[in-house]
Amino acid sequence: MTVGYFGVGLLVASKLTATVRQPTERTPADEGLDSQEVTFQSTDGLDLKGWWVPGEDSTRVVALVHGLEGSKVGEHILATAFVYSRAGYGVLMFDLTARFTVVDLSDGIRHARSSPGHLRR
Repeated sequence: MTVGYFGVGLLVASKLTATVRQPTERTPADEGLDSQEVTFQSTDGLDLKGWWVPGEDSTRVVALVHGLEGSKVGEHILATAFVYSRAGYGVLMFDLTARFTVVDLSDGIRHARSSPGHLRR
């Protein structure tokens, strides 16, 4: 019986004191892309953070948005950004907030096409 209590106590102590290893955040540079960190506002006034990868043709822009439990650092987002960037597109990747957020990208994309400096760094 004592061994059982000791075992449970050891298990609980190890779980409570063990460090949680967080995966290293990937960036567009990991895919060989030059990018700028950007911030813009959602329609409800929240700051959204992301990356802007300028394209060869300012008339072609794509916005990549992660799924429900994803983020802009997801391998699928970064791999897709690489494909679009190599095809000459400007690529905007950003993280949504934890709650449902309506995002109007038309102004951000319009200004990014003409001047990537418009998006706040």
